[in-house]
Amino acid sequence: MIPEEHKDAIVANGLHFMRSITEAYGAVEGMRLWNTIADTLDPDVKGQIFFAMITGTHNNRIVLKRVGANTDRVARIKEIRNWTGLGLKEAKDLSDMVELGKPMSLTVRPQEYSVAVMGLRRVGFEV
Repeated sequence: MIPEEHKDAIVANGLHFMRSITEAYGAVEGMRLWNTIADTLDPDVKGQIFFAMITGTHNNRIVLKRVGANTDRVARIKEIRNWTGLGLKEAKDLSDMVELGKPMSLTVRPQEYSVAVMGLRRVGFEV
């Protein structure tokens, strides 16, 4: 059994590692590696990493990766403010950073995660 204080770091780093492998080597090699590693993991950690891989989130964080072409900047800023409670300047700065190609993350309440992802995608963010 893995101590609780280490689980979060293992899940976050495992998610990052699996994403990197899949991006670098493709989906087939990523799945092969996942199957190899998953057999050795604590079942709880394995489930958390898998959930994070398929949802794109860990600890209720949504990663805004890119902004689609021809999207409404004002709508993106409003959507960020809706889910974060950030002020206008902070939400604009966050949106601008994503538009410049720097992934940024938002933290939302667990019960709002799916709706927030849909809203952020609707205004042009790649999540």
